[in-house]
Amino acid sequence: MSKAIEATCVGGVVTAAEVAVPDVNILSAGVGESEGLLILDETDATYITSNAEDIESAIDDIASALNTIASTLTAIAANMVGAGTSPPPSLPSNVTEILSKVTSLNLLKESLK
Repeated sequence: MSKAIEATCVGGVVTAAEVAVPDVNILSAGVGESEGLLILDETDATYITSNAEDIESAIDDIASALNTIASTLTAIAANMVGAGTSPPPSLPSNVTEILSKVTSLNLLKESLK
């Protein structure tokens, strides 16, 4: 019967409950510190990293960039006044669509927890 225990991996050393685990098979593409699960069965120990924090951070960065883009486009449009200048008619709907993507990203982030 298998058992799953919260663990960390630093420098290729897996630790669970502050004890280093010898002869563990590490399933991870990265080389940085990670948190994950140590799966123990009768003969093998396997560490599986969790990428949830990395994904959450990437989602935050993307959402922040999209918010900046939307704000910048809105500011540019507000300053397009005078003869011969006006924002493209599609700009408000484009900004709305960008902001809807931010909402979708935030919902995705919440579903990771």
